Amino acid sequence: MNFEELQKAWQSQNPGATVTINTDLLLKEVRCNQHHFWMTIFWRDAREVGVAAFLTWLFFALGHPRPGMVVVSTVLLLLWRGPFHAGGSLAQRRKRARHE
Repeated sequence: MNFEELQKAWQSQNPGATVTINTDLLLKEVRCNQHHFWMTIFWRDAREVGVAAFLTWLFFALGHPRPGMVVVSTVLLLLWRGPFHAGGSLAQRRKRARHE
């Protein structure tokens, strides 16, 4: 479609047309989408914390006989990452609850 066709289509629209929106239905849909979004975020965070816990255990179990610097630093990083992520998620949830 070229510019002239678009202009003709635009000008052929009824200028007095109004759009009516069912606000209750729109609000229900927005809340449903918001709930779905926060559940997606929650399960993403749960997976990340679970993987961090599993990797911490794995690296500790593999590196326990002779801990090398790589294994020790990885375990420390993973021990820090899981609680940090969980704490950040809880802080965001509390902040969100205050604003709703």
